Amino acid sequence: MNVSTKRVNPFISWCVFHLQYLLVAVCAIMTIAEILFFPSAGMMTFFLVCVHVLAVVLMPRRPIICCNIIFFTFVICCLIPDDGGPSFLWGTWLALGYAGLRIESLWGMLYPFAVALVRMWRFNADGVAANEYFMLILVMFFAYFVGKTFAWKELAAQLKQNKLRYEKLSQHVEYLRKESVVASRIHDSVAGNLAYMAILLDGLILDAEKNKTFDEKEIREVRALVVETLDEMRSVVDLMNGGKTESVQADNMSLSGLQIVGEQGDSFLKELGFHGKTRIALKDLKNLDDAFSREVFSLIHELYTNIAVHGSPGGEYRLIVFWDDDDLIHVDQVNDISSKNLFPDKPVSGNGLSLHMKWIKSIGGFAKTSSEKGAWQFHARFPVIMSEDSAEPV
Repeated sequence: MNVSTKRVNPFISWCVFHLQYLLVAVCAIMTIAEILFFPSAGMMTFFLVCVHVLAVVLMPRRPIICCNIIFFTFVICCLIPDDGGPSFLWGTWLALGYAGLRIESLWGMLYPFAVALVRMWRFNADGVAANEYFMLILVMFFAYFVGKTFAWKELAAQLKQNKLRYEKLSQHVEYLRKESVVASRIHDSVAGNLAYMAILLDGLILDAEKNKTFDEKEIREVRALVVETLDEMRSVVDLMNGGKTESVQADNMSLSGLQIVGEQGDSFLKELGFHGKTRIALKDLKNLDDAFSREVFSLIHELYTNIAVHGSPGGEYRLIVFWDDDDLIHVDQVNDISSKNLFPDKPVSGNGLSLHMKWIKSIGGFAKTSSEKGAWQFHARFPVIMSEDSAEPV
């Protein structure tokens, strides 16, 4: 059955495609046959016949122009005195079908009405009874609606194709979104935590060289970072396999927990010798979008990482996060910079903060960085996304 269907469908498509040329040939031959049986007595009619037949032949190439030419020749022949010649009906029926097929506007209905009225006027002028030409007029409307039916079928097929394209595009967008989330999560969880661990280990190595001992607290901090990184990596792998974007540490995530992150960040930077303070003033809302909250947490973590890795050892920093009355979250950060830092051999990817800035711009926010007079600055403004919003940050 499948083999038979595969063979029949291309044949049907071929027939439908070439049907228009078959109809053009039939209409042109029938019009020429009529003029052979009923020759015209005047040059005007003969000229109109030639134009009419030429328009019928060229109909597949220029349907709208040829339709109007055919209707024009038909109306002119109805208005001039009858001196023989063809009826012009074959080409007119074909033109009405093309008008229904190609003209999308409702103004296309004027074509069958105008042609029918002119033809009825001529019949009445010639004294023909209405019951004798009623079916002929009805065929004109029938031809138009046959073309309109094919147009509706084409429209339905086009809508189906557009739906398939939309589904494929949605899948592609979702794939790109996951790629972006994965890239950001990998950078924040792996690169950020590994940078922290490298700095801590550098400190441990220096202490070990001096005191020949290891600080148990610092060892526990390194171990905690290793466990956190492993958890994030499992979450990222699950995301790449089609899972959700949440991780175990994302439970009960809200911006109210950002204060704890700030305290931990200040404590960590203080241990590394930095001087500064984080000020966070945010409304305690529980119904924020989870992905939005995660991105804000990730951004703050990345800022602390940048200070630890690129900041001037023993230098000052400031990090301010607040929710203003304009319903925008403001993030402002500044720290001292110098040619020396705690992690001079860290590979530079250039993708850490840039990924977050790209996300901020994607939700309609603003972000920029600058460096002047030995200080590096970051400023960002972005709208709040609630959980009921359909828009999800990319």
